[in-house]
Amino acid sequence: MPSSTNQNNTAKEKFREALKGCARAVSGNDELQMTFGQDGPTMTGNTALIPDLPLKPTYTDVQVMRGMADSLSLKASCHDASAHQKRAPYDTEAKMIYDALEEVRYEMVGSQRMAGMEENLWARQQKQLQTQYVNPVFGTEDVPLHTALSLLAREAML
Repeated sequence: MPSSTNQNNTAKEKFREALKGCARAVSGNDELQMTFGQDGPTMTGNTALIPDLPLKPTYTDVQVMRGMADSLSLKASCHDASAHQKRAPYDTEAKMIYDALEEVRYEMVGSQRMAGMEENLWARQQKQLQTQYVNPVFGTEDVPLHTALSLLAREAML
């Protein structure tokens, strides 16, 4: 009889393979590679790095991981890095706002194209906010302008 650890590893590996296939389909890039580790989410060339699932993942853990993969895949599919860079403002704060709103744009495009993606992207966003803002937020001084504007833009586009 297989051990529960082996069953968990098999299920985890099947999930990873499904995630890779979905990421390739969403990005439109058959050569997209996906690796799993403690860092991420990041994309370098054709390689996406996603944080791996914990040993005993919850439904939310799975949603967050799917949201990270969806976001990177949508960026590969819907973001023109050259055009984005060409139009980027020079001011640091303005560029952070510009980048944040671009992320909202390509994620909302994907949410509208593919049913179910919105929930994954929302879970990813919530996890990112929980990680960045451990303490409660009471006012505008507690959140950077680019974060506040991206949240307002997401809300307006839903």
